[in-house]
Parts: sequence; structure tokens; C-alpha cells
Amino acid sequence: MNWYGKLLIAAIWDTDGDGSFEDNLKAMAELEYKLYALNSFPFSGMPQRQANIAQKLEEELWGVLEELKPPLENTFSTWLSAHALTDPNQWAEQRMDPYGSGAYDYVESIGAAEALGGVVSEYLDYKHNKQYHTEKIDQGFSEMLSLALQEPGKYPSIQGLSDLYARDHEEMLNNELYDQGFETFGENHLGEAFETEEAAEAWIENQTENFDLSEHMYDTGMEDFTASLEYAGISIERFMHELNQNLVFPMWMNYWRAMGIEGTRELAQDAYDRLQGASTLQETIIAINHAIDVNHQNGQMIEHMENYSGLDDVHPGRIKEMMDSIEGGGFVPEWNKELKQIGISIPKSAIPLAV
Repeated sequence: MNWYGKLLIAAIWDTDGDGSFEDNLKAMAELEYKLYALNSFPFSGMPQRQANIAQKLEEELWGVLEELKPPLENTFSTWLSAHALTDPNQWAEQRMDPYGSGAYDYVESIGAAEALGGVVSEYLDYKHNKQYHTEKIDQGFSEMLSLALQEPGKYPSIQGLSDLYARDHEEMLNNELYDQGFETFGENHLGEAFETEEAAEAWIENQTENFDLSEHMYDTGMEDFTASLEYAGISIERFMHELNQNLVFPMWMNYWRAMGIEGTRELAQDAYDRLQGASTLQETIIAINHAIDVNHQNGQMIEHMENYSGLDDVHPGRIKEMMDSIEGGGFVPEWNKELKQIGISIPKSAIPLAV
């Protein structure tokens, strides 16, 4: 074999590309096709030479698959967490950390007011079935706060705030009692004097036990409420999580159930399970191709890769264009030319592998 022939053999497993996700898809299809051709079509060389080339193609193919698989697993794992249909807590947790950076980092990066406004905006979107509406963020927040105040047991943030306000209110009443005396204190609060100081103290205790935060939060806006949370030492992230879990999730679920979200999640779970369970070369290739083809209500799942894959530079549009080019067989003549140069006879009926 001359030096040129040796170079051709070495080049058969070398794929051109910049390492991007879409170029790795092309490399996967190219290496798979060449391996298929080497093992399926007549080869003029020695069996050992054929085996060596096949081994090198497999090694390169595994390397490409190891680049493709993790971003897809990340995408499906994150999407599934965001669509935890039976676990409102997990759903709300992902809403607080949409890009996997940590809930506190997310809120800090955009600001508490904007983050809370985003929760309210999503609530209003699903309240109005994602149709055009004119309801303002402040109106939506007042409604959500009113609903939360009605069920403080579901909102530890509200309960914590209520306990603090109750203690402050109790302290204020006790100070008034001390300054005014029980008779004047009673006249100021009830219109008649208490008979004893003990009676006034019992009344204060009853007021504390039956403290109603809603009476003190009537018509409170987002800015004032977030200031109250800060005063109480309660994180805005915690309150947002509770709103998402108890108010946004039920409306989100009702909307997307009608759109077939349960069936979509089953498809996404199946694709993720295939990626996780793939162990052989062929299983991994099939799992990757299947994952790329999975659709959701708004289009293909690959559209979520920009935010969920963990890659810095990924473009769903370019991925789709590459898949169309591969499926159209546009690269096959070039690959066949390379295969013929190392002694593989390509039948006229040879077609690209289905991707």
C-alpha cells in the first residue's frame, strides 16, 4: 500500500466539524453509515485491515455519542422536572430554578420585584387561558395575596408573617395599656372601660390568638409586601415557591391537560429512559435519534435545548436543518466516494441509513 492509500485509510474516520451539537449529529450519521457500509458491502482489502478500520470507526463513533447524549439527557431531565404533573412541589421548585442555577441566584439575577411579577404574570396567563387580557400585575398580585391569606396553613411564609405581626400588635396593645391605664384603654378600643387590668390583658391575649393578618394586608402592593417579608426575615423565594405550588400549578395543569400534556410527558419520559438505559452502540444511536424527534405541544423538544442542555452555544434551528440534510441523503455521495477509495464497493441501491 502506498503512502496515499495509508492517508485515505486514516482519513475514513475523521469527520469535519467544529464540535457543535449539529456537527456532532452529522459525525454520528457519517460514522454510522461508514461502519454499516464497511460491514455490509464488498471490501477488497484484507480481513484484518477491515477489522482495524471498523474498530477505529466504532471508537470515534462512541466518542461522538458521548458528546451528544449528555445535553439531551439534561434537556429531558429538566423538562420533566418542570412538568412534574403529580408533584406540585417539584413543579414549583423547578419554576424557581428554571435554568439550574439555583433559586436564589435566579431571583438575584433579575431582582425580587421582576421575579415575583413573573409568577403573577404566569398566574394571570393561565387564569385567562393564555388569551389576551388587560388585568394588571398589581391586580393579579392582590388577588393571589387575598387567596393566600384565606389559607395560611398552605403558606408557611404567610403564617410566619402573621405570627410576627401578631407579636408586634400584642406589644403595641400592651404599651397602650401601660400608658393609658385599663379604663382609658378600654374606652379607646371598645367604647367602654375595662373593669380591671386583668380583663384588659385577657382581651389583648384574645386579640393576639385570633389575629387576622388579612385585616392588616388589605390592598397591600407587591413592593410593600416584599418589604414586610424582608422585615420578617422571610425570603421572597420561599413565598414565590408557595404561590407557584398552590395557585399557579393548578391553573397550569388544567390548561395543559386539555392540550394533551400527560401524553407528551409519557413520550418525554420514554425518550429519557431510553437515553439512560442505552448501553450498546446501536441502542445509543437509536435513543439519540428518538430523543431528537420527540415533539411537545409547542414543537420539537430540541427547542428547549437552548435553556436546558447545559451547552453554551446550541441552536435548535441549525439542529433541525442538519437533521433534514442528513435524512435527505445529501452527504451520502461524499461518504460513498471516501468509502470507494479504501476498497468498498458501493451498490447502486445503497441508501443512507434512516436517522
